[in-house]
Amino acid sequence: MNAPNPTGLTKHCIDRAFYAYGTSRIFEQRCQKLRKGRNAITFLGVAVPLSVGSLILSFGAIPKLMPVVVLLAGSIGTIQLILSVWSIVARWDEQHSYAMSAMLANTTLHNSWDRLSKSQQSNIENLVNDMNVEDERQEQSDLTAHISAKEKRYGMRAALYYKGLPCAACNDKPTSMAPSKCDTCGNF
Repeated sequence: MNAPNPTGLTKHCIDRAFYAYGTSRIFEQRCQKLRKGRNAITFLGVAVPLSVGSLILSFGAIPKLMPVVVLLAGSIGTIQLILSVWSIVARWDEQHSYAMSAMLANTTLHNSWDRLSKSQQSNIENLVNDMNVEDERQEQSDLTAHISAKEKRYGMRAALYYKGLPCAACNDKPTSMAPSKCDTCGNF
């Protein structure tokens, strides 16, 4: 892919940095959600048996309470088992791993594009061409992660907020990550 003409190279770099930042925030958010789910499964898998064991060790196997303890532990254990099966079917571990690597790759792209936008090097056109190839490769990879429209709006708001820019659709300059009613930088 050829880079834009030299007068537009700086704008091209700024635009690519903007989108790379938003994409990195999308995957950062995914990492956090997946981490919470994985932590909940792990916590329940350890906490329930430890709690039952601790109760029995501390107070003994009180016959009147055992049916209640077994019912509670069984119910929570069933929930944990269902979550564990869902995490395997939905491939949470793979998704988390990809989200983490995509977040890091897009952060690297953002930083590189940002540096290039400020660069005064004579060979900037070649550097931009090289970055375009890397950017396209990451974009193709990210497309397999099925980024939703809601996530795209979140990424747009994150980039607008970080860069201190107004939204092209609603003209508002985000002052927080709280969603607005805009279909470009809100509704997420």
